[in-house]
Amino acid sequence: MQKASELVPSGMLSVIGRPQDQYNYACLQAKEHCKSLGMENPVCSVANYLFPDGRVIAGHQQALDFLQENSRRLKFMRTKTLPVSGAFHTELMASATEPLREVLRQVESEGKSSLHHELKLKRRIQRENSQRERSGSARSSCSSRGSQSDDLTIHETEKTEKEKDKQDLEIENIIKVSEGYKNLFL
Repeated sequence: MQKASELVPSGMLSVIGRPQDQYNYACLQAKEHCKSLGMENPVCSVANYLFPDGRVIAGHQQALDFLQENSRRLKFMRTKTLPVSGAFHTELMASATEPLREVLRQVESEGKSSLHHELKLKRRIQRENSQRERSGSARSSCSSRGSQSDDLTIHETEKTEKEKDKQDLEIENIIKVSEGYKNLFL
């Protein structure tokens, strides 16, 4: 996305207006202004809805400059340039989609299968080690008639296993979320 934002001067503008304001019409006027400057296919559109009378408008820098310079005529109460590197959430970021798709394909083909395999292997090893520790603790517990230190060791082992299971679930959730993002771009 950084490379896409470096291709043309662009940005984002926070706008607070009034209920009757027509943000899309203001964007259309900004695009017409850019065309009058000789720009082909200018971009200026509502990128985010912040609250009922607040929007983020993104696009070519000339379009955003037009909106700021004409904010009074457009009846905007306030405009503020956002400190971002580009016009995110617009078609100016289109050049970033194919490289992102490629990365997601690689993650799916390489990462998903190997990560799932690693998680399963890790769980199996943890369970085997845990069972060995329990059986060893149980034997020593029987021989020492259930000392408190053995009970504490068993409790700590169970607690550690729960924490590891929780971490594994978090990793699996991250994988699922990344698969969801992949589906947006593929």
